[in-house]
Amino acid sequence: MQINSLSTELCLQRSIWDWDYQSHNRSMIIAHGGASSHEPANTLPAFRAAGDLGADVIEMDVRLTNDGEIACYHDDLVNDKGSLRELQRMSWDELVGAAPATPKFSEVSTLGYPMFLDVKETDPARIVALIETSLIFADPDRLLVGVRSCIESDDVYDRFPTIRQVALMLEVDDIIAFGRLRSNQWARLHQPRASAERISRLRAAGLRIVVTSGIGGKSNGEIDPYEFQELIKWKPDGVIVNDPSAALHQFQP
Repeated sequence: MQINSLSTELCLQRSIWDWDYQSHNRSMIIAHGGASSHEPANTLPAFRAAGDLGADVIEMDVRLTNDGEIACYHDDLVNDKGSLRELQRMSWDELVGAAPATPKFSEVSTLGYPMFLDVKETDPARIVALIETSLIFADPDRLLVGVRSCIESDDVYDRFPTIRQVALMLEVDDIIAFGRLRSNQWARLHQPRASAERISRLRAAGLRIVVTSGIGGKSNGEIDPYEFQELIKWKPDGVIVNDPSAALHQFQP
């Protein structure tokens, strides 16, 4: 398996989350749900394939089961033998019975990769519980945790001040307010909402910028070669993509 910088980057600098475009001459490659163009998203095969395909970081959606396991699963509802059930009301055994490809966070963490956690929980106590549980299995320097408001950011910072955060808010003013509150953090934009002017404004607020690819009818994480070339002219510090190898190819001269 080609590890690339997934696990070695942490040894080469203070934190992989200090990555910026200028120092690496390219954006950080973040595998969206793992290498989800090659394997089903949020599965162990997708996360393993991300390393083989040259990703720097893996991104995953995470939720808590009712017995406290962190599940890598996107949706709040699970099809259980034809009935839709809320994941947060299911035990781990019930979830894996309904969706057997779902991995535990504890399993994914053993791969040794830096991880971007898109926390799908909305209740503050459950968010704190999820992060506390994640730290049983992963050093905080390996984690970048998504937050959806400045209030949520405060809650996370009060309990976990060393964990880096990424603002997932949609409105630029909300993201700038986050940047004023938390220095040296990240902000995510989706490609249709990204522009050179917007990236410049967020950088002026002290943030690193990651952009989820996908524009012109492409779904999140998909790459349109022409539009991706236009995106990387703005030098985002990270890009979230379904196919890490295709993204790396775009940075080649």
